[in-house]
Amino acid sequence: MGPRFGDGNGWMRPMQWTWANRRWLTLGRAPCGGATISTRRRRWTIRGALLLTLSVTASAGAAPWQVQPMLQARGEVDDNPRLSVDGGSTETALTGTAGVAARRMNEVYEVSAAASVGYTAYSGSDLPNDDAEMLQLDSAWRSDRSVWRLGAEWIRDTTVVDVSALQDELDPGTDIDRAVTEDSVRRRRLLWSGSFEHALSERLDGVVGYRGLRLDHSRQGAVTLRDSWTHRFDLHGRYRLSERDRVGVGVETLHFRASNADNDLDSVSLVVSLTRRLSELTTTSAVVGAWSAEASSSGVSGDDNGWLARFSLFSRGELWSLDLALERDLRPSAEGVLRQADQILLRLRYDLSPRLRLTLAGRGYELRAVDVGTTQPDRRYWVVEPRLDWQLAQDWIVGASYRYRSIDRGTGDGSADSHAVALVLEYRPMFEGARPR
Repeated sequence: MGPRFGDGNGWMRPMQWTWANRRWLTLGRAPCGGATISTRRRRWTIRGALLLTLSVTASAGAAPWQVQPMLQARGEVDDNPRLSVDGGSTETALTGTAGVAARRMNEVYEVSAAASVGYTAYSGSDLPNDDAEMLQLDSAWRSDRSVWRLGAEWIRDTTVVDVSALQDELDPGTDIDRAVTEDSVRRRRLLWSGSFEHALSERLDGVVGYRGLRLDHSRQGAVTLRDSWTHRFDLHGRYRLSERDRVGVGVETLHFRASNADNDLDSVSLVVSLTRRLSELTTTSAVVGAWSAEASSSGVSGDDNGWLARFSLFSRGELWSLDLALERDLRPSAEGVLRQADQILLRLRYDLSPRLRLTLAGRGYELRAVDVGTTQPDRRYWVVEPRLDWQLAQDWIVGASYRYRSIDRGTGDGSADSHAVALVLEYRPMFEGARPR
């Protein structure tokens, strides 16, 4: 009998983590104060953030690197890839992706890096051919009482395509701009984060963290999407009630600046949290809180307030795994405003046989504008994709999937949906000793 998915020979992402273990790191000061950032300064800022993370991760000790290459070929037929309200036209897309992941680790530190590039060719003239690139770095250092973390991720893609080999590993809920417009707009996203966790006593921990997000969009035709900076800072105290339960209280602050508009927002949130380990393989967490914001837009100032909530569940059995996240949070959008996002993220994997795996992925969100003086309409978006993977050989997988998408841009023109089917051939050897989820 051939190798099982669970025997270390199956499919895994280059950098594994779960929504249940998300680091809710948040804040700092916006360096631009709402002013326009020059292209040269923006490029150096992005390069500097990535080079800083790379230099720190490269300085890790002398443990050997483990390297994992990845190749993927994908063919897809979509009856409305732009999610046009008028129904659009059917397109056939052929995508090739190549990437590599590497890591080194010992009992003190773990360093991971990944990079990939993909190119998509469309059969018709409705959509231009496009490419997508990703660079990702993550690291952690541990001592007897402390843990340092540093990470960065850079993605260059378009707003149209929903499925690619490029994943938002640092925060899957960040991207709320899929199909924000019917046009294909080139964009760049840079995320970077850092945190420090220290055990103040046997039961009490303190955590301080920062997370930054830079959104850049190309100017194409009549479509104008706005660039922005978002800075978050997080200060949390956590108390361990028992081996299974931990409670916490924290302050989260957020600074949002749109680069090409007078549209600023600063908010402060007070939150309480509970994390419970239901079993050795199941963990759940819940966060609730209230936020208050001061905003200015086009010379109009005011304030707003609301509540936030986050719930996550991660569970794994011998043949299956489940990631589930529900949240209400503040997220930056391509329109240059901050949005209150209510969303759900789901990923379920089940091994039907030693060689056959079923995966069900889904996401949905509803957005409303928070900023004072803006008239941006609410948006709703849903995507559901079941996928069946067959392990041809130790490192080769062939898959078939169906994807349904639906969007209501809130413009009064109605909603749009699409149906797509795809075939995928993938080569992805595992890291030594790794276990796929």
